[in-house]
Amino acid sequence: MLGAFLHSGITGIGTDYVSVAVQQLIDLRDICLIGGRAHHAMHQAWFVIVARKSNQPRR
Repeated sequence: MLGAFLHSGITGIGTDYVSVAVQQLIDLRDICLIGGRAHHAMHQAWFVIVARKSNQPRR
């Protein structure tokens, strides 16, 4: 397989700068899947909601 790649006449492999630009549009607090797009990102909550059993009504 490596021999087919070396003898294929490819002179160079370019870098995909579009993916770098998309990565920079997303803030550090955002979550997105690897290989996802910027509009697929989800924001993390700024605070954590904790459910306490002592504050729940009794049954």
